[in-house]
Amino acid sequence: REVAAPYLSDVAEACRSTTFLWIHHDGMAVCIERVRAAHPSVDAPWFTVGARTPLNCGGGPRALLAFVSPEEREIALNRPLLARTAKSETDPHALRQAAERIRAAGFELAIDDFILGLAAIGVPVFDRPGGLVGSISITNLTTQLVEGRPRYLDILIRAADDIRRNLI
Repeated sequence: REVAAPYLSDVAEACRSTTFLWIHHDGMAVCIERVRAAHPSVDAPWFTVGARTPLNCGGGPRALLAFVSPEEREIALNRPLLARTAKSETDPHALRQAAERIRAAGFELAIDDFILGLAAIGVPVFDRPGGLVGSISITNLTTQLVEGRPRYLDILIRAADDIRRNLI
């Protein structure tokens, strides 16, 4: 969390977004840091530090779903999966397929699955040997994030890489 904090602040300001740091714990995503841009396009107050959510919705949680071990993925998919909107995926089979797609792409772009009109981009964060330690994500208006290739994706990937290089 301490290593990631300055990078999350840089991402929040560059993207005018709320930035989150997530870890996987017991089949859930846990928010361990949240940074709001000074002048965000939209505020995302629903997740604070310590908040937990299933891995089926949101960019950061779905990035975790894709990169946890197969055993951890099954634990997550056997938990209650919330349908926050009509776009929320709750079918375990479809989520397994989504996890494979996210792994192949290296990121998740979640649109309207948490709140209609909002999107999130999530990328995994690895340690130096390549083990998953968490994910980072931004949330913003869909129109601010979706332009063919997700806008700001390169900023998030660079931040995740910077965090990885600075982990002990």
